[in-house]
Amino acid sequence: MRNIAIGLLLLASFSATGQGETQVFLSWYDGWGTHTVWGAGKISGSYNGTKVQCGNSSIPVRPILDTHESDGNPPSPSQTAEHAESVNVPLLRSLESRGDKCIFQTAATNEA
Repeated sequence: MRNIAIGLLLLASFSATGQGETQVFLSWYDGWGTHTVWGAGKISGSYNGTKVQCGNSSIPVRPILDTHESDGNPPSPSQTAEHAESVNVPLLRSLESRGDKCIFQTAATNEA
């Protein structure tokens, strides 16, 4: 009985902090080491494995479009800047509401 209570307490603490959620920023990758995280800023890193430091958490950055490899067709609905921003802004607000400020490079206003 005591083990069940401890397990429930641990589960509740994960839910309360949001750490049980999958958190990922969506980006456009330029092929030259820069991710544009729409709604947040830019970060340098490789195509895979790039993370943004937000307080004590490292949040993965997942490219949804490689602009360097573009075939000239418009992005699909799941690759648009608007879609990325619709995911990134709520995540950024959630992190900031917990006091976890994310560190991005400054982006031009028309880029992120």
